[in-house]
Amino acid sequence: MDSSFFIYLRLFVLLPVMWSVAIPEDVPARFEEKFKVEIVRRGDIAALRCDATGDQPISIIWFKDKKELEITKLSRYEKFETFQKNGDERNIKVLVVEVPGQPLNVKLLHVWARSVSIGWSAPYSGNSAITQYRVQYWRDKHGSKKLYEEKIKGTLTTAVIEGFQAGTHYAVAVVAENELGHGLPSETVPFQTIEEEPEGPPSDLWAEARAPTSILVKWKPSIREMWHGELKGYYVGYKQQRSYHPYTYESIEATASESYEYLITGLSKSSPYSIRVKAYNKAGSGPTSQELVVRTLDGDLPRSPPVSLVSTSDSALTVTWNQVVNREDPLIGYTLNYQRGTTDHWLHADTLYRIYLTAINKHGRGLASDITTVKTKQKEQYLDLSVLIVTVMVLLDVIVIISAIIIIYVVKSRSRASHINALARQRQNISAADAQQIGTVDKGRPYTQGDPGTRASLPLGWTGTICAGDRTNKTIRKDLQPFQDAPQNGLPAKQENNSKSFNSNSLNINFNQMCNCTSNPLKF
Repeated sequence: MDSSFFIYLRLFVLLPVMWSVAIPEDVPARFEEKFKVEIVRRGDIAALRCDATGDQPISIIWFKDKKELEITKLSRYEKFETFQKNGDERNIKVLVVEVPGQPLNVKLLHVWARSVSIGWSAPYSGNSAITQYRVQYWRDKHGSKKLYEEKIKGTLTTAVIEGFQAGTHYAVAVVAENELGHGLPSETVPFQTIEEEPEGPPSDLWAEARAPTSILVKWKPSIREMWHGELKGYYVGYKQQRSYHPYTYESIEATASESYEYLITGLSKSSPYSIRVKAYNKAGSGPTSQELVVRTLDGDLPRSPPVSLVSTSDSALTVTWNQVVNREDPLIGYTLNYQRGTTDHWLHADTLYRIYLTAINKHGRGLASDITTVKTKQKEQYLDLSVLIVTVMVLLDVIVIISAIIIIYVVKSRSRASHINALARQRQNISAADAQQIGTVDKGRPYTQGDPGTRASLPLGWTGTICAGDRTNKTIRKDLQPFQDAPQNGLPAKQENNSKSFNSNSLNINFNQMCNCTSNPLKF
């Protein structure tokens, strides 16, 4: 821009005189702001502005690391310089911000039954201060996969998280967050809280006397949330009712089964017993179940009968056993048990079954026999009769249709050929008769023979009777139908329902019924 400044001169003469002279001068280009920081979010567009003042023309050159450049995609941190020839200089710092990185070195500092202490290393902040961390955890194996979160200040890298269940498997991860949002979670760290004694007793306790000296006990585990760890087994306790002696406990190892049973033996005959069950793990045993009172039997249950296989088929098995006679406690009946996988259908062919037998008397059901494994036979393959009948009927229909077409074609062909041959013979007979008459005619005798009647033609191979003496019957019926059976007593067979079967070897026509024969018939 144009500018000028004033020079003041003072001349000392007799009288003071002052002049003001304007001398023009060029103003150099310069930047008002020497340094600036531009903040840009990753993925956005950065607009850098550089304003300069001074006389025109003004040219601005961009440099990076003392090299002239063209601005392209930015990295996380860039510094640009602008220069003017014979002018000023300015620096611009471009700061690219983004969400934080993954927290590093996540580890468990201490694990208790209901809480854990966790630590981690601060991640790359994304050029923006981390405002908070989120500690995420969930059940790793059994139960719900519901996600839980605990918020921790951004200045901390350790935390104590509470609210866990004892003896339970979990997984934990940490997520960092700044003003732009949250980054990716850290690597997952699995852990298990310290076990505690089971909280719940076994459920569905059931007991039954199986002999004068034994009681069978059954039960189911409590819900898994009450285990507080992995169950190691169960304690089955029993004692005589109203006895001052403590309970006697016998242990049974835990499995993945949904139900358990145990046979208590060595008891007194015809005596009431109190029975209870409790679970245990590494930390100890839990509360006991409800108490059941069961009385042992007065007599013995029947012994297990030995079972033998007799025969098998594709849908049945035949088994036999020896009956044990006991006059004091006679048997009432037997129960035959069989099992195949998870189905409840009757026996299947080519299938493996397990069978055992129990005997019953007035005291109850005895012990089961040894399990017998047997396989049914393969089912024989038979052709479906309905399919066979339909197939045969279709084939018969096709044969009948083809036969009818062939018969019609043959009959028409023979009729046409017979008709042509008859016409040819008739022409020959007429020619011969005319020639004979011409050769024997008496020219002096008048001709008295009348005109010949109408000629009839018959198919070759047919048998019929035509009246030679009666020339008034000049027409032969052409609507004759072939009969199914040969004529009986000179009459045609009866026809019914327009359903006929034709036999080419029994087609006969008798022409005696169509004219008054007064002389010997002519045979064809």
